[in-house]
Amino acid sequence: MSFNYPLLEKRDKDFAREFYQIAKESNTNLYYYPKPNHYMEVDDFALFSLKSNLTPENLKIESLYRKDLIPRDLRGKLHTLLRKDKGIEEKYIQKKFFYESRKLFNLSWQWNEFQVSQEQLEYDLIDRVQEWYAGPIMVNLATTNICNLSCIMCSLHSEEAKSKEQATDYFAKKKLLETDKVYEVLDFVGKYSINAGVGFIASGEPLLDNRLIDFIAYAKSKKIPIISVCTNGTLIEQKGEELFKAGLNRMTISIDGATQETYRKIRGTDLEKVERGVRKCVEYARAINANGGDIEMQLNCVLVNEEVIHEEKLYLEKWKEYRDIIKNIYFTDLVISDTKGRRNKRDACFNKTYEACSYPWLGFQVDVYGNVSVCCTMQDSSLREKLISIGNVYNQKVYDIWNSEAMRELRKENLRQQYSKFEICKKCVERYRAYVDDEGYLNNLVTQAK
Repeated sequence: MSFNYPLLEKRDKDFAREFYQIAKESNTNLYYYPKPNHYMEVDDFALFSLKSNLTPENLKIESLYRKDLIPRDLRGKLHTLLRKDKGIEEKYIQKKFFYESRKLFNLSWQWNEFQVSQEQLEYDLIDRVQEWYAGPIMVNLATTNICNLSCIMCSLHSEEAKSKEQATDYFAKKKLLETDKVYEVLDFVGKYSINAGVGFIASGEPLLDNRLIDFIAYAKSKKIPIISVCTNGTLIEQKGEELFKAGLNRMTISIDGATQETYRKIRGTDLEKVERGVRKCVEYARAINANGGDIEMQLNCVLVNEEVIHEEKLYLEKWKEYRDIIKNIYFTDLVISDTKGRRNKRDACFNKTYEACSYPWLGFQVDVYGNVSVCCTMQDSSLREKLISIGNVYNQKVYDIWNSEAMRELRKENLRQQYSKFEICKKCVERYRAYVDDEGYLNNLVTQAK
């Protein structure tokens, strides 16, 4: 049994005593870490009690890995082999998500979450949020609002979006987030976040920002472990190598379709050029990884129409020899209310995911005007009617925004599922992204190809 819970007040000691009594009488492994819903992954524990299904071999593997005595790929293979040898169920052998933290999963493959009262949860996640979530796990920066494509499904740059959906002047002029503000955010993440990531995901194409290389190098200098970019891939043939050398270690490329005809209908540009860039980036990544690097790529294919859906098999076949670097390939369904099948999927997901959203504890994103939001739905409000945000980096310190009264209210409303100031959360069309079920799917709307 282990306690990592601060015992500063009488109620803290009473809570720890309650856990001890229940754990002592239980035959199962119990753990507790404050989190808004069951599906949220955590990197640590507050309390745990280990009773059964021990896997000390996995702990030894982790010890070797932490001492740089075995490479990452071998570490994963050994974990899988040992679980198979122990006859552990397939769903645990292939487990992708460690809700109870990897630390605990390496002690045992089976854990039960310790259930607490709503009052206790609010105390830990609102009043004591600094104890458990001192900094964000993921921060996204939109440093530019410029794009070189006009994809038909894009809510930002498609002709339909420009004429029907956008009610503000967000894209009235080309805009860049000021350089010093980008550095302020990176400084905050480097100081307060543990195992955090920074993503350059513009409200446009991030590779069009000529400062991107410098931003990536600065993030690396701050020892931010995960530095990612999400791109349409049109410029990676020219810029990919330089990005990786600067410190980029995660790249997501959106490629919708496996044939030139389908791709051009959706994105209006040359598929061969993008694919050539992906292959070159894989070669760059292989060379860097051979010398101790940790670069991973992934592809995302939006299932825009039936043509794309029918090309899934061809899509996977096309990239099968690059899967050592392209770790994940995702097929993302659209949440569209005017398409019968997809609307039904969306409604089914929303009906079964009535839990608090993870995003107010996970991180935030900053747009080109400095507005800070916790998700795409909130950020997109700046394109439509009323801007909803939790702060602005041009008139507030990043630390103060993360710990602001607005963020406190957002967390409280989400935990209670009672919305007032943040009523936008009540009918959120992105809610499905906040939950990952036990089979590793984002509620059947985003599927990962094996």
